[in-house]
Amino acid sequence: HFDYAMGEALLAECRRVLRKEGLVRVSVPNAGKLIRLYSEDDEDDNLSQFDEVNDNCANAKTSLGKLQALLHDGHKACFDLQTMEQMAARAGFSAQLGWFRQPIDHPLWAQMNRETIEMFPDLSLTVYLTPKQI
Repeated sequence: HFDYAMGEALLAECRRVLRKEGLVRVSVPNAGKLIRLYSEDDEDDNLSQFDEVNDNCANAKTSLGKLQALLHDGHKACFDLQTMEQMAARAGFSAQLGWFRQPIDHPLWAQMNRETIEMFPDLSLTVYLTPKQI
């Protein structure tokens, strides 16, 4: 729902207000995974598993149509791990790839895990951000 500039501005604001021991979890559609699933698609229609995400994906007649709907419907930018890591670094964060509900070594992870929900964990790229120590 954000373009890249808006995403960077949001991360910069998060960094500005976050305590030095804080933690931010960012979860976005995983463009890299979706593109891999599309490129591996033969007769199996690998992207149909995400039809519940939006009507355009469900109604798409081809895998390319599903990919288009998943990456662009309601989104102004696509994100992969490299993009997230670079944006996080520019905003003053260190980034760690994570998986929803998989523990990371941070004292706030358990509380964050209890208080959030992930709608489509198989579709998401989850990155944990901690403030870089200056």
